[in-house]
Amino acid sequence: MSFQFFNLEEAAFSIAPNPKYWFMSDRHQEALKQLMYGLDSKDHAQSSGGFVLLTGEVGTGKTTALRTMLKQLPSHCQLAHIVHPGLNSMEMLAAICDGFDIDYQSSDSPKYFIDLIEAYLRQQHAADLQCILVIDEAQHLGVENLELLRLLTNIETDVQKLLRVVLIGQPELQALLAQSNLRQLAQRITARYHLLALDSDETQAYVTFRLQVAGANRTIFSRAALKRLYFHSGGVPRLINLIAERAMQIAADNQLSRVEVKQLYLAAQQTNFSTLDTQPLRWWPWALCGVTIACAAAFSISLLNPDLFAALINGQPKPAIASEPKQVNGANQLLLAESLPEPVLDEPVNQLFVMDESVELQSVIQENWQSIILESNSQASALQKLLRIWGYEVSLAQSRCELVTTLSLQCKEQTSDWHSLKQLNYPAIVSLNIDDNAVYALLRHVREGELELWFDQQRVFVEETWFKRYWQGQMMTLWQQPSGFEGLIKPGARGAIVFWLEQSLSQLQNRSPRALSYYDEQLEASVTQFQLQHQLKADGIVGEQTMIKLMQAIQPLQPQLLEGNS
Repeated sequence: MSFQFFNLEEAAFSIAPNPKYWFMSDRHQEALKQLMYGLDSKDHAQSSGGFVLLTGEVGTGKTTALRTMLKQLPSHCQLAHIVHPGLNSMEMLAAICDGFDIDYQSSDSPKYFIDLIEAYLRQQHAADLQCILVIDEAQHLGVENLELLRLLTNIETDVQKLLRVVLIGQPELQALLAQSNLRQLAQRITARYHLLALDSDETQAYVTFRLQVAGANRTIFSRAALKRLYFHSGGVPRLINLIAERAMQIAADNQLSRVEVKQLYLAAQQTNFSTLDTQPLRWWPWALCGVTIACAAAFSISLLNPDLFAALINGQPKPAIASEPKQVNGANQLLLAESLPEPVLDEPVNQLFVMDESVELQSVIQENWQSIILESNSQASALQKLLRIWGYEVSLAQSRCELVTTLSLQCKEQTSDWHSLKQLNYPAIVSLNIDDNAVYALLRHVREGELELWFDQQRVFVEETWFKRYWQGQMMTLWQQPSGFEGLIKPGARGAIVFWLEQSLSQLQNRSPRALSYYDEQLEASVTQFQLQHQLKADGIVGEQTMIKLMQAIQPLQPQLLEGNS
């Protein structure tokens, strides 16, 4: 065993979720804090909503976070834990009874089980105990069971819910909860957190921490090897463990006292879990089976973005759009809207109208406008709202450009002009210079010369001329690119990305797809045709601009800037 060779007390990189090896990075501490906050009903009135949500990609540490949380629960908590949620409604009710040790007889009546659960909850409340139901892998819950859980959280006193529900799952759980028919449940989530992968520095600290817990008293991984480990694992803790354990075994087999880059590279290849692998063979079963155009398009989208694929299948609604601005008499007026439709995805709650470029906001309602400036100086806050539009609930601390790639998104920062911004057609974070104050706003929609801007908790409508006065071209936006795309696809290219390109274009151009892995002349002609159609440089080379337009064409439910295209 490699740990014996390196004089460790035990294996440092087991993938078993052992709380002893729980690495408390800033984001993991925040995740644990949010979970505990949402469950501490005795201290927080806000926690009366019933649900707590923790999401994250496979291997980011959700289960370990859960087990750490369970160890810290106060003594007044009664716990039921369901780890296999793929049940029908009757099985779910029975599983809840089993989790709380509620005796029951065989029955086909939901009311029978609900009455038993309610009686138990009220009995525990009378004894000053709080009941908590934890559901792991909750992305597998159906709409029927989620609605059932919501109804169970209706069991309450005048001041407190008697059942708290913790949902742990992968990112598609957020897409599931964004469905309009589950909005009542979504509004009851009092604490939520999306756990991202580690960055490079955190990866090195993570490895060092686990080795120290296992009894290491010297350096085992070189600095270069640690950087290579992050390169191959993408900062996902489970992949770090798999690759690091294999690298240590390779070093031990070769009687090497330290793991270097060569051993890390070999380990990544042997475990076959490197995040750099494109795995082109995944495509060939589809090609050889003569997949139809519709299946090819659906398969491509499901690989590119599982959340979007779930949204397409389940009919995820677009965020609600505020009503059109009221017409006002006179240019120099600033009106605060009386009410808004119920917001979706935490849209700004107030609405301001600026109907003319001559409006001098500071001189009209000084207090309101100064408040907007003071509360809108955080780019991270604007990025957090932009991520919500894309369907991701991420903490403010995690709202950083360098981290969004773990969400299958690309962060695009540039200095642009108005025409290029509209041509890009994605919601964007814009920096406005107002009286030498840097103000960050989310440009959400453009419609007939009128712009919808989100400043913190304010929605503002301005005319294009007003916006151009304060915007100097700085912008940031998000977009999705397919797996394996490295910036350019030229004629002569090979691999899975070429197959994906052929399938996508054939679906858009209403022609039969070919089982193609080589960028030939016919595919080049198809690319050129697409570029001409979208007023792009028709050179047959798929660069970033062409790829963005292609992604928007094959995924029409992506957020868009121009409201006429939404």
